Amino acid sequence: MTCKCRIQYVGKTYGEFRVQIREHVRDIKNRNDATMARHVWKDHEGDLFSIKFQGVELVTPPIHGGDFYCISLQQRLDGSVHYPPKKLRV
Repeated sequence: MTCKCRIQYVGKTYGEFRVQIREHVRDIKNRNDATMARHVWKDHEGDLFSIKFQGVELVTPPIHGGDFYCISLQQRLDGSVHYPPKKLRV
């Protein structure tokens, strides 16, 4: 997430990206005690348009499962990370 004041919040999710975005938006709307929500309310009066979300890396899980974290690290090391990620509708 990037704020219009150029602050960036970096995280990862093992679920769907759009679901994670919805959770952050809900946190802001409900003034939940989350880092990004606090920042948006404190510095931007709750303006949802002050932030934008972007996916940086899409990790494809193997067919037979496995440890997502280890897979992500391995893909970074062997250069098989998929760029750019698909655009998602929220």
